[in-house]
Amino acid sequence: MDVLCNEHSAHEVRISGLEHRVTAHGEDLDLATETLAKLGQIEEQNREQLKRMDARITLLENDKGRKWDALVGYVMMAMVGAVIGFIASQIGLN
Repeated sequence: MDVLCNEHSAHEVRISGLEHRVTAHGEDLDLATETLAKLGQIEEQNREQLKRMDARITLLENDKGRKWDALVGYVMMAMVGAVIGFIASQIGLN
């Protein structure tokens, strides 16, 4: 009978240790779940910020393109004006 009590006691100690480990692992899983949820929120914030930055970059790129197009237009008009002036001077129009 004494042998059975010792075995029973050993089993209870082992079960108690395993229950403690399961509880600790459960707490770890809960923490991991919370961390994963926070990471999801951070990812969504980063995605929104990236969209805003992409829109700003597109706007800046388009703005530079418009300025460049205007400059090219002015240069072309000056060249056309110079050619017309040269032709007019060659014809004798002053």
